[in-house]
Amino acid sequence: MNRRNFLIGAASSAMSLSINSLLTGLSPAFLTAGSTFVRDPLRKFAIIAQSGAGEAVNGCGPGSFDSPDFMHPTKNSTDYVKTIAGTTYTSEDMALTTNFLDGQNPVRIARIFEALGSMQDNMAFFHHRTKLGIHPQFPSAKTAGGAIKGFIGRGEEELVSAIAQENAIAMGCVIDKPIVLSGSATYKGSPLNTYTPTVIKELVTSSINSEVPREMFSAARNHLIDAVYQNIKTNGTPNQKRFLDEYALTQQQADEVASKLLNEVSEINDDSYASQMRMACIIAKLNLAPAAVVSYQLSGDNHISDAMTVEAERTLDMMEAYRDFYDFANSMDVWNQLLYATISVFGRSMNKRANGRNHNGSLSTGLLFGGHLSRKVIGGIDPNISKGVSMPINSSTGGTENPNVSVDDSLACYAKSVLKAAGVPDDRLEERVRDVPAVSLV
Repeated sequence: MNRRNFLIGAASSAMSLSINSLLTGLSPAFLTAGSTFVRDPLRKFAIIAQSGAGEAVNGCGPGSFDSPDFMHPTKNSTDYVKTIAGTTYTSEDMALTTNFLDGQNPVRIARIFEALGSMQDNMAFFHHRTKLGIHPQFPSAKTAGGAIKGFIGRGEEELVSAIAQENAIAMGCVIDKPIVLSGSATYKGSPLNTYTPTVIKELVTSSINSEVPREMFSAARNHLIDAVYQNIKTNGTPNQKRFLDEYALTQQQADEVASKLLNEVSEINDDSYASQMRMACIIAKLNLAPAAVVSYQLSGDNHISDAMTVEAERTLDMMEAYRDFYDFANSMDVWNQLLYATISVFGRSMNKRANGRNHNGSLSTGLLFGGHLSRKVIGGIDPNISKGVSMPINSSTGGTENPNVSVDDSLACYAKSVLKAAGVPDDRLEERVRDVPAVSLV
């Protein structure tokens, strides 16, 4: 068996176990070990969105309108339009503002975020510094400059790997590694294979006709339940059989869940940002893995972009993808189980440089979503420096007054805060990222 067929076979086996889990309503841990398992509801499936290009989230988020030196696309940047949830948006929606946080001193962000609707209630921004200057340094950003440690507090680890190691068992996942849908990532220091959404679709649907009659799911479910019952009857305990009686899905529920899953996979036809996030939701629904890696882009490496055209168009596209993600996650009933967080090698300059934006290691902005998160802004942007620089952070309030997190430690603070938002317990946070506090995002 060649390497490709071996990898596809392994992925298919894990996917099959997950589908069996959906058909029976029993956790993968129960099916493989015959024991009861209760998932820790605080642990979240992490979707880590990565960009080695450097993204201008800092150019449209909180603080980006607080100085006349900070630039934005304008209504003349492009004729490109997007209709999102019935409303048409243009580049002008990146020049005008909406209030993100009300109060005596309202926090403004670009009006384009209104396309997200109520998703904004579960959205947070985290200003920090990567202190990186060139694209090849992106691996350093993924480890928070080496601040994220291995499982026993030694070496260094990528953020997505650390979350997966901490949460896989508590979530009862089929596999313990992240699934890379785009880009690259490592797990315990070793590179992971990338499985794009269309590749996973092929794995799931290659031997299953999407028009298979519902009766087949009923038969499969009945066969699996019978097999599990027989095993429990022979080898199990009274508590295990009671668990089976209480938690196994009804036949109708099993039909509906399995049919919906296969239908949703069959609707994925490309490897776009929206498809990556949809597939991540499906992986979460399957409980196949504890985390997934996707890509994102709101500007890309826009050194030369007359009228900020590229940034305007890519931001419009990304907002459409985010709204689709929100709607799809809710339709799959996984929104409250997810944590989405961005990692970029650096941000972009806030003032205009050579018709576009330069690299800016002094200001990067993490964008986070999740059903358990609150509207929050962590840190701030100094309005007196035209390039745009982040400010020290008060870890208790998330603000900039009386800070206890220096700008040099802000990337490590961001990583630790993401781990915390993913449900990693405090004692493990200290093992993973020491000597810097975490900020609560809930």
